[in-house]
Amino acid sequence: MYICIVLLLSEYKRFGYYVIQVWKIVIMGNWIMGFFNNTSTYYSGSECHKYIDRLILNGEDIRIVSPYVDKYYATFLLDNAGRKRIRIISSSMSAEASRILSKNSSMRVFFAVIVVILGVDYLAYVNLKFLMFAIAFLFSAISAYLSFAALNPRKTRIVVRKPEGFVHAKLYISESEAIHGSANFTYNGTHSNIEHVEIIKDMERVIKLQKEFEQLWASSKPN
Repeated sequence: MYICIVLLLSEYKRFGYYVIQVWKIVIMGNWIMGFFNNTSTYYSGSECHKYIDRLILNGEDIRIVSPYVDKYYATFLLDNAGRKRIRIISSSMSAEASRILSKNSSMRVFFAVIVVILGVDYLAYVNLKFLMFAIAFLFSAISAYLSFAALNPRKTRIVVRKPEGFVHAKLYISESEAIHGSANFTYNGTHSNIEHVEIIKDMERVIKLQKEFEQLWASSKPN
């Protein structure tokens, strides 16, 4: 009898060993599949900005939906716009954020160039003969055109629209990634409040969210 018990225990031990090995293989397989098919991750906490800021900095065609946008993120967008295309749908953007986003850094540089050129033309007009002034004016016009073409303020586009109703959704979308959750596009919403967001890299879902944004954009009005 005791011999039978010992034999059974040894068999169960061997069976348990194989179960553990198979389980390890399954877990490893899931980990590998997750590594190569990382379609979405979730984050809960007070540092959603790490994901949202990265999406904005890495993307070229940015779509944002947030009921609230504050001065902090308006300045952040303006400072990092470069030649990105940025579109925002916001129901209750702060007046200060709206004022900041209406600016265009490239346009300011262009106007500064124009002012300098006009100053040079005026000095040429006062101190030089008409022919020299005409040459200086022609040179200035060509310089102004070339500076406008080089800066092309329309390449830095930050456009804001207001939806017909109050839109409570929060969406941040680039060409290859999307984030949605509870975080407003404000400093408190991404740096202080405990928020929950999903970071999506599954292109099928990203494209679906892009289409939803375009539909909402088409039905919204200029801010």
